[in-house]
Amino acid sequence: MTSHSVPQIGDDIALQDALEREVATREILQVISRSRDDEKPVFDAILENAARLCDAPMASLNLLDEKGTRLILRAHWGLALDHFETGVMEWPLDGSAVPALAVRECRIIHIEDLAETEAYKRGDPLRVNSVEKEGIRTFLAVPLMCGGEAVGCIALFRREIKLFDDRHVALVESFADQAVIAIENVRQFRELQTRLEREAATREILQVISRSRDNDMPVFESILDQAARLCDAPTAGLQLVNEDRTRFGYVCKWGEDKAAFQYGETWELDSPLIVPTAIREARVIHKEDVADDPAYTARDPVRVRLVEEEGVRTYLVVPLILGASAIGSITLSRREVRAFTDDEIELVETFAKQAVIAIENVRQFRALQDRTEALARSKQKLETRLEREAATREILQVISRSRDDEKPVFDAILENASRLCNAPLAYLSMANEERTHVTVPAHRGSRPKFTADLDNLRVPTDGSKLALVRSITERKVIRMDDVADTEMYRNREPIRVSMVENEGARSILSVPLIS
Repeated sequence: MTSHSVPQIGDDIALQDALEREVATREILQVISRSRDDEKPVFDAILENAARLCDAPMASLNLLDEKGTRLILRAHWGLALDHFETGVMEWPLDGSAVPALAVRECRIIHIEDLAETEAYKRGDPLRVNSVEKEGIRTFLAVPLMCGGEAVGCIALFRREIKLFDDRHVALVESFADQAVIAIENVRQFRELQTRLEREAATREILQVISRSRDNDMPVFESILDQAARLCDAPTAGLQLVNEDRTRFGYVCKWGEDKAAFQYGETWELDSPLIVPTAIREARVIHKEDVADDPAYTARDPVRVRLVEEEGVRTYLVVPLILGASAIGSITLSRREVRAFTDDEIELVETFAKQAVIAIENVRQFRALQDRTEALARSKQKLETRLEREAATREILQVISRSRDDEKPVFDAILENASRLCNAPLAYLSMANEERTHVTVPAHRGSRPKFTADLDNLRVPTDGSKLALVRSITERKVIRMDDVADTEMYRNREPIRVSMVENEGARSILSVPLIS
């Protein structure tokens, strides 16, 4: 007779329980695979499965803040949060909250009855609220361990006094490991995204630098745009000191400023305020709350404008270092009290170095341009001097050949003067021996109508206001920028009218021949 083992009910329950756990684990892993940039769906799936499989009506997941001083409620299931007082969404790590104790001591905390704890008996507000308003009695807190340190915890609650059994605790520990995996996956994904964004920002700035050889303003604008975006700062600015290193002011601004500080406005560099101090001392200054500062309390006008007009609370100043000193700074600000991270500060320091590169590139380019222009001017001066020397030699040669006739000399002088002074019309006027009249014995380049006037010109020296007469009688150089804008032209003096309307002359230079 063959004996058969009879399946036990307990075995069926254990099998069903194992299957449910496997299904829950697969579900959570699937959510992890889909949630590369957000751990919240993973937390929700973990809490829902933990509460269901552990027969707990309430569950929560809390994480440490960036400073590691407070626990923040990141996800919950079944909690009536409106029962809790304002501010219970986060707890100080050194406080009496059970999750804080689990994280602080890096161990599982399992309390059979919260109403029997010392914190409840002495009237701790949080513990009293948990028991009397939310009805929590049995409490399980399992820390999320990463690298030997707790980064948060999963908490399960029951309204009845009933300890969780060992398999429940083991299951929550498994879920805690999966939560840490999700946190690390998201952290690494975000770090990769941040690194790629920063690399792209750096490439863009370097491209702008390469295109802006003679102008640093596009570089400043690109730097502030990228710094503000990547550091989540609504306002940014770049300040430079003057050449004497006595004052500084904005040269570029970005964001939602309320124009409390204007372009062109400058401040003393020896001021005790934030920006000049960072520039003078060539160091980063990070004010988590500008309003919590002696200068604001003392009602310093600049600090008051910064806080009350611009609405700035958190302020970061990174100096632009050139050599051993700072030549300016980049400032970022936030309108809420929220400190910049070390990574963000390091990024702005990188941008500050790029700003200095741009400033130096532009300075060197402009210096090269100045040298090139100076060389060109020197070359032009040399060519002009050589041309004038050649013209002088030519005139002297003509003089040596024309001992009995001055006309060839006059023609040579007028030709060279016209060419070297870029003047299409040139003429030579002379007074007779009695100095009663002036004639034009030589001229060059005049138009036909005006040529006739010059050939027939015989102007009395007495009282004439014509430049060719005055330069002789007054023995001085006469320069007229616009002969059409003179009383003689407006009064229709014939020679002046002919000069303007027949010859088209506007500017005149008359130089006397003095013997």
